[in-house]
Amino acid sequence: MSRRLTVLRSVYYPPRARWYSPVLRPAQWLRRVLHLEQIHLPPPRTLLQGLLGLLVPGLSFYLAGQRVVAKCIFAGCAVAALVFLIFLGRPAADWALLALISAHAASVTQQILPWITSRRVWAQLVLSVILFAGINQFVYVPARNWFLRHVAMPLQTPRGMVIVNPGSRPARVRQADWVAYRIEASVAGLIRANHGGIVLRAGYGYGPVLALPGDRVEFGPEVCLINGAPIPRLTDMPASGTFTVPENHWFVWPELRISGHGNFTVSFEAEMQRLALVDENDFVGRPFKRWFFTKQVTP
Repeated sequence: MSRRLTVLRSVYYPPRARWYSPVLRPAQWLRRVLHLEQIHLPPPRTLLQGLLGLLVPGLSFYLAGQRVVAKCIFAGCAVAALVFLIFLGRPAADWALLALISAHAASVTQQILPWITSRRVWAQLVLSVILFAGINQFVYVPARNWFLRHVAMPLQTPRGMVIVNPGSRPARVRQADWVAYRIEASVAGLIRANHGGIVLRAGYGYGPVLALPGDRVEFGPEVCLINGAPIPRLTDMPASGTFTVPENHWFVWPELRISGHGNFTVSFEAEMQRLALVDENDFVGRPFKRWFFTKQVTP
């Protein structure tokens, strides 16, 4: 006599997930591992509002009903952004950027507050540090770098801070215009125990364009001639020599901070002359005439 075993499936106990379920349903697996089900958003909040709450500092407080806190964060971020722009390149701008990052981190924390408060105290501290560092590294560092490359770049010069316009075109550069340019690191001369040498560190140069492509430059003991027109002889210029500025180059005499010792006059003058020929590809920009309330003065 045969018996049949009938397996009853209860609606209260659904079947267990298979071992390969993370492959078939990665979103559900990730939600379970990260305990995202513990994050309860207010019913009227949409996905777009949730994303904007993560991107806009203070918006998560506004959506959560804390309107006064949100308005204070909005006003504080506006003031911090204005301070960052006005005092670009100065310590005040760094403090303003730090305030923006802090406000953004607080806003994101408000967005995921139920999930964070369910953790232990040490976990909350670690998550706060990770959150602050992540927002800085993946949001504000790229934004700041983009701003410096395309909008404005502060440059510390011997004459003070100068805000350079990276969007200016090298084709519009004329003689006597002040330009900022990149300086590549190089090593000139033979560096040994008993020999001299020059090590040039990478950085930025800033100065007026003395001669354009095709102009003839002649060094003298008292003056320097540009197409026969005299200009004052600048520091460390050679006492003799003649050359023509090559194509796609400008003649900009550099101002360097020099440290060292030894007799390297000949190689030093040759390296300075080489450095004075600025390639258009190294062009960074020209200074703004005005930066907010300050008129930028060039000698």
